[in-house]
Amino acid sequence: MRGIRLTISLRKQPDDDGTYISFVRELPGCISWGFSPQEAFENVKQAADLYLQHLIEENRRKAGDYGDEPAGADVESTEYQLVG
Repeated sequence: MRGIRLTISLRKQPDDDGTYISFVRELPGCISWGFSPQEAFENVKQAADLYLQHLIEENRRKAGDYGDEPAGADVESTEYQLVG
């Protein structure tokens, strides 16, 4: 098993409604939001964990279709780095 490092970016909404958008650069379409930077950060971490879990399960399913063992299908830990 191995760990991975993901970068989370936060942006304040331009319409000034008080919300923050967060996204993971390495995971296309993995975005979330929150009323505070911390809430947006926690929400996108949860979204990224679900995103990675889906990729791992999809990899296992596809490998099983061919009778192969999935290469690198387990992630021991995910480290998140916040950039503004």
